[in-house]
Amino acid sequence: GKPEPLMRQFVTLFSDEGDTVLDPFMGSGTTGFVAKILNRHYIGIENSKEWLDYANDRIASISDMFGDETYIPRSERLKKEPPTEGEQEPNCGI
Repeated sequence: GKPEPLMRQFVTLFSDEGDTVLDPFMGSGTTGFVAKILNRHYIGIENSKEWLDYANDRIASISDMFGDETYIPRSERLKKEPPTEGEQEPNCGI
């Protein structure tokens, strides 16, 4: 994994608040976790569902800490009734 202090330095050095940070190898979500703490948007790419779920839960914990929207895993959103005409699917919060 990527060390959190190092990712904090990189995200701070190479982006400003409100920017979008891209991590094409998301793994455990350290970059997204740090980006969210530092008020950046985040796009993560991961080909392993297990790691993706872990990373999304980790990043969502930031929302819980600050009282923002809570992340709802896609698998849980799909279990719900589909949106009726005119409704939108809930935002994932990331």
